[in-house]
Amino acid sequence: MIRPMALIVRPFEDRDRDETWHVRDMTYNDGRTTPVESRVFKGTTGCVAELDGRIAGVFSVLDLTCTREGRVNLKCAGIAGVAVLPEYRHLGVGSAMMSWSVPYLRSQGYQMASLYGFRESFYRKFGYEMCGLRLEMEAPTHRLPRIKPELPVRVIDWQDHHALQACHEAFTQNYSGMNVRTPMHWNRVLDEKKTVYAVGDPVEAYAILEHKIDFWVPQLINEVSWSSFQGYRSLMAVLSQICINKSSLQWFEPSDSPYLQVYSDQGISAKYSRAIMFRVLDIPGALKALAPVGAGAFSFEVQDELVPENHGCWRVEDDGEKVDCRRVDSADLVGSIQAWTQAFLGDPGIERGPIEERESGSLASASKFLKPARVYCQEFF
Repeated sequence: MIRPMALIVRPFEDRDRDETWHVRDMTYNDGRTTPVESRVFKGTTGCVAELDGRIAGVFSVLDLTCTREGRVNLKCAGIAGVAVLPEYRHLGVGSAMMSWSVPYLRSQGYQMASLYGFRESFYRKFGYEMCGLRLEMEAPTHRLPRIKPELPVRVIDWQDHHALQACHEAFTQNYSGMNVRTPMHWNRVLDEKKTVYAVGDPVEAYAILEHKIDFWVPQLINEVSWSSFQGYRSLMAVLSQICINKSSLQWFEPSDSPYLQVYSDQGISAKYSRAIMFRVLDIPGALKALAPVGAGAFSFEVQDELVPENHGCWRVEDDGEKVDCRRVDSADLVGSIQAWTQAFLGDPGIERGPIEERESGSLASASKFLKPARVYCQEFF
């Protein structure tokens, strides 16, 4: 008789350090051992899956925010570094970690969670769904616009992230799903290898990159943000200058890409890249956190097998002064936690998503409260 294995998922403890890094090395470091001095969780906290006394799986949690239309910042857990030892895969370790993490993170005060899935279908089983688009742009050097900067250009020291904060925060106001950065977040994005080009004083746009030393290869831009179109235009002028000896420029933009709207040309590509997935962990908490707009009321049913506190029927009321969310016996709209996550963030909007309408006109009423919004996320984790 085969003895069933004892599987426990729990927060990381210091005694787990060596085994945790072994799991990470086998998954993300080609099996090479990470030096002891480099074994640090950069802005994250760890969790582990212990199988018969051995660490078989790990993941980390990054403390983020998640905007809704740029008006509200919700506490969001970024799930990163999900890894299972090769010899323990297909034994349910990954599923156990994700099932455990949802109620655990909710109990820690997180209203939202987000991740980049190696397979989206796997994470849908735990309530996550894709929201919004991230476009990976590539323009051959000779197709970049030949324009001159209209704003003053300067290089920002990678440690002087304070100079970028206002521009970045202005950029986040345009989207749902964004993280408003603290110094900890900036320290994950910037280091001594990165160069930061900024235009305007104060900064109206910036780009973060690591310069390629080889000629006639693609130059990747790690991040582009802007607070005005004049800033964006001046930044594009700078980027076309720095990649004059490269084959192409690569960077990321949201779905309302200014480049496609103004500078699109033959040979330029924009493809969907690195799908960001979100999950609402706390339905009533997330809704009550939204800014009141006087949108009235609607009722809805959530199907959420992992969080009983979410599952069931709710009524939302917005009288212009506050937003209230309380349990009721029946509802006019019904959908899975995945569908309600998309509706909550606004992309796709509630009237275009997989929400079932039991009472005619209910979707239109709900859309006054949960308005369509573009979703974007600049954090990579």
